[in-house]
Amino acid sequence: EFSRVTFWHKIIGGFFCNGYGGTIFRDALLGRSISILSHATILPHFIAYGVLLVNYSPHDIIFEALSTPLHPLRLLSIAGDAVDSTTTILGSYELAVQLYPSLTMAPWVAGFPTMVGGSIFRWFELRTREDACLSDIKTEWCHPTGGVQSGVVYIILYYYMRRSYGVRFARLWVTLLNVMIKIIKDVGPHLLNEDESWSKFHPAIWVYNQVTKLLTKVCS
Repeated sequence: EFSRVTFWHKIIGGFFCNGYGGTIFRDALLGRSISILSHATILPHFIAYGVLLVNYSPHDIIFEALSTPLHPLRLLSIAGDAVDSTTTILGSYELAVQLYPSLTMAPWVAGFPTMVGGSIFRWFELRTREDACLSDIKTEWCHPTGGVQSGVVYIILYYYMRRSYGVRFARLWVTLLNVMIKIIKDVGPHLLNEDESWSKFHPAIWVYNQVTKLLTKVCS
């Protein structure tokens, strides 16, 4: 079925829906030029590694490696994705601090577009498919899958660590926390007798849910 997807669909869809949609949406809301498009290496590397190697490697060796549990390349990819997603959110926080130093809420708001940007592009992409069932197409904020909840917790954690220990310390440890969570969630079920509870539990999402439940009780 994936072989029926056109080459250009793989490039454009992957770029906006799963690659850099959050950054593009953030730049648009902040009134900036799209930083990804002017980057010296991101576009060539995305086309070379993110599209050509994954989709067209001989005998699908790259895709098979990324799909194989506990494969080193898969673990490296998961860690890299965790680093990228975390530093993008935290970088958006710092970008807003620089652009709008007098606005207290700007750094908090700037992180949200990076959490939902990809979801917005996926929503548009799904609606253009001929076989799409519109009632099943949901956005991240209507049907959260964890990105928003964990992102909110990371921003709050980053705020307090940044205030006490500085930007570099806070960015490093919040990023490492997300990397550890993602790796454990992926390898846990395969190392511990296929226990799926490892893949379902996310500490940051759990904290978010407990706080929102408490606030709901207090406000009701």
